Amino acid sequence: MIINPLRIAILGGCLNSGYHVIRLNQLYHRIMARSLEQLLGRTVRVTLGRFDTHQHSGMIKRVAELITACKPNMLLFQIRPDFLWGLYSAAWLTRDGSGFFRLRKNPHLQYGNIWPQGMEESINPMHRFAAQNLQISQMLGVTQQAHGGLARRLKDLKILAEKENISLGLISPIFGTYYHPQFQKFAREKIFRIITESNLPMVDLMTNAEMISHHYWADAFHPNVAGHQLAAQIATQTLLPILKNAR
Repeated sequence: MIINPLRIAILGGCLNSGYHVIRLNQLYHRIMARSLEQLLGRTVRVTLGRFDTHQHSGMIKRVAELITACKPNMLLFQIRPDFLWGLYSAAWLTRDGSGFFRLRKNPHLQYGNIWPQGMEESINPMHRFAAQNLQISQMLGVTQQAHGGLARRLKDLKILAEKENISLGLISPIFGTYYHPQFQKFAREKIFRIITESNLPMVDLMTNAEMISHHYWADAFHPNVAGHQLAAQIATQTLLPILKNAR
């Protein structure tokens, strides 16, 4: 009997690529695929998609397109740290201009799920004064609205996966030193709870004590070779029991 290959689709950000920091065969998803093949005795094929939008509608569209393109047994959705920061920060900036006039209100609050055409290309979350930005969000209730928005996004992902009859899992956020320690602490204490309440299988890189260590990072954004090896180990342990019975 011919056994079909297992197909895993991953929608994520720079974690999916080496960004000239490490070689392709050292990436976590390639190591994970090789490990799963050995443990399951089946060919494992991984297809990558890029999650490069802050918009709810764009996020769902990219997931749907990836599912249509590769018809996976399982889709892994990486919750990117920049997506979270954009969702939870009160102040954004226009990409052009200077000074105070660049400041803009969080577009999630202003426009909801669908933004005006061209908006996303002209604006980005404000990363300077991150601690103050987060504090303002908490004072104005932005964080509470963001909690609800994140929960709805995860619920819509589940609905889409159920409709397409595929397994859905998450890859937790993973923060390099680029992200302010106060926001990282807030994410571990507050946002992580929202993610776990989705009851979806999760490749948890966010609360792993080893992964947080500076020994596993190549720069402020990207894990090094050891970091990808650790991520692959966690991913393999998470997915193995789910994929054992996949057809």
